[in-house]
Amino acid sequence: MPTRVINTHNYDGPITIPATFYCGRDYLGNVPLSGYGMFGNPIVKFHKCRVCGKIHQKAGDTLPCYSIYLEERLQDPVFSSEFLKLEGMILRCFCRPKDGFKGRVLCHCQIMAAKLDGCRSEDIE
Repeated sequence: MPTRVINTHNYDGPITIPATFYCGRDYLGNVPLSGYGMFGNPIVKFHKCRVCGKIHQKAGDTLPCYSIYLEERLQDPVFSSEFLKLEGMILRCFCRPKDGFKGRVLCHCQIMAAKLDGCRSEDIE
C-alpha cells in the first residue's frame, strides 16, 4: 500500500490506529532528534534556515532545504530505521490542503512519502 498524507484537521478517523502517524513538530514547535516530533520540518519560514542560511518567506520555500535535511538525517541509522517504519502508513500533518496537492509540492510529508515509496513528491496525492 502506498504511503499517504492527510491533514490532521480534516481527518475524521481514529488517530491512534497503527496505520496513522503524526509527522509534525512537537508540542513546543521543536523537532527533537528522537521521539515525538522527530519527523517534523525543522526549517521554518521567517527564521534562518539551518541548511542554506537564508530566511524563507513562504512555507513552500522551505521544502527544497527540507529535502536536503532529510537526506542528511537518513545517514543516522536510528533515524533511518524509524523512518523506514513509516512506509505504507498514513502520515498526518497540518499543511495538506483539503482539496489535495494536485501535483504541487506543498508539504514535507509529501517528500517523506515519496522517499519511502520511491516516487516523485509531485506524485503523492
